[in-house]
Amino acid sequence: MMSHRFMILLWILGGIPIFAQEASQTWLTLGQRDPLLNIFTYDPGALSLSEGQGIVGSYLNPAALTQAPGPISGFIGFSLPRHYTKSATFTIIDAGDYPYLEQDLDMQVNVDYEDQGGIDLVGGSAIFRGWRFGIGLFPDTRTTIQAQGLSDLEQSLSFDSIPTQLIVGQDSLHVTWSVTGWGKVFLETDGTINIKRRPIYFRVAKNLGIFSVGFGYDLEVFQQSANLHLQAYGALDSIHAVVNDAIDLGTGNPITVVTQLNTHLQDTLLKLALTGSGTSIRQGFGVGFQARLGILSFGLVGRVWTPFHLGDPHLHGETILATGIPDSVIYPPDPEYRNDTLFLIGDLGFGDLIKDTLDMFKHGTVIEIPTTYGVGLGLTVGVLHISGSAELAPTSRLSYGRWWLGAGMVFPVPMGQITASFGQSTEFLLDGKGNFIPLHVNGIFGLGTSILLPGRAWLGIGLRVNLLGTGLTGFNIKTLTFEKPDLKNSWALSLGLRKTIGG
Repeated sequence: MMSHRFMILLWILGGIPIFAQEASQTWLTLGQRDPLLNIFTYDPGALSLSEGQGIVGSYLNPAALTQAPGPISGFIGFSLPRHYTKSATFTIIDAGDYPYLEQDLDMQVNVDYEDQGGIDLVGGSAIFRGWRFGIGLFPDTRTTIQAQGLSDLEQSLSFDSIPTQLIVGQDSLHVTWSVTGWGKVFLETDGTINIKRRPIYFRVAKNLGIFSVGFGYDLEVFQQSANLHLQAYGALDSIHAVVNDAIDLGTGNPITVVTQLNTHLQDTLLKLALTGSGTSIRQGFGVGFQARLGILSFGLVGRVWTPFHLGDPHLHGETILATGIPDSVIYPPDPEYRNDTLFLIGDLGFGDLIKDTLDMFKHGTVIEIPTTYGVGLGLTVGVLHISGSAELAPTSRLSYGRWWLGAGMVFPVPMGQITASFGQSTEFLLDGKGNFIPLHVNGIFGLGTSILLPGRAWLGIGLRVNLLGTGLTGFNIKTLTFEKPDLKNSWALSLGLRKTIGG
């Protein structure tokens, strides 16, 4: 038979997720913005190291700057936002695995995914003495997590596993209680976590016939902020305990037990607080090459990033978790024994649950990110292009890295082109022990077109499907399976305008 300590531990661990039962009001919002992917829907050169042109393509490959038309060229991009909402219920604990629960514990949560729009890029370039110089500014590439909820749940429970020892006269009795009643959990969550990266880049490039070479300087501002609070209270209430074993003191006659015991336990089960903010800057230096050989083109890029830090000395985090046993058990007055009858009447009380407290970032945390190196390769064959870029620190220490992948087809048409493409970007931490910690993960499928306008202007129009948001609409959380996503309501619009002056 399981011990008193083990059973309460199971109740605590099983009780923590109860907060999201049917009566809960819990929201989770995940917001993302990835300007480069938005532009990629109508301009494949945004990710293609071999197909890139002008200030847009020069972000990943500085050599692409030479392909800007005219002496002076400017670009601005804009995207409309898209929201995806999913309300789902799924089983946290199967009652069949826990004999003291009379029904499954289900979580109901409203998930809102925001594919955030807005300005994607502002930039331009100009020729001076045979070299082309350019500057570009992206808004934040960001990931935002918001949680807000206020939940209250009552769950019936019963179990047969609280053994204790009673002293009756000179005798020591081992008694196992049969317990039934209610478990209650109340949970409140509120707060936001933001991770932002704002790139500013400068490029200089020269055309050498079929080859181009470019050099780049990047300045990236990282901002992290957290103000997240979560607290769960648990209670055992209206619990009645009776003895389910007949007791024999050696007289040969079982003792009759009369029990009227009520128990009550109310305490904090879980508490988490994370507050603070930080800003850091890193610099990058890169060189890129492009070659255009008719239907075949390729691009090659190398880059190095200086060390920088993530976090802030003022960042503070604390977690408190109940270990599952009270620090004291208060039994009723001494049992009364008369006429072969044992009377157990009163309250069985529990003291505060013992807590494990962990001060995360007790004195603030500053993570030093070492020198990071990047490499990229792109290839275009006819209408097909494919590219990949990756950045990582070759060290066993904690490091920051990222990658971009892009593939698609470009079909020339009179006065423009039509594109179909797939793009993906990821930012992550490696903890030095082989563990991958994602910070930003996004992917899109795009259909777009670009056309020449009067006055030496160029307009790009793209329709993008955010793969994470669309996948959310077709993901059955309860069964962990994918169903048909809502594709007809998944498209969002991106626009880009380029203007050429002179020439």
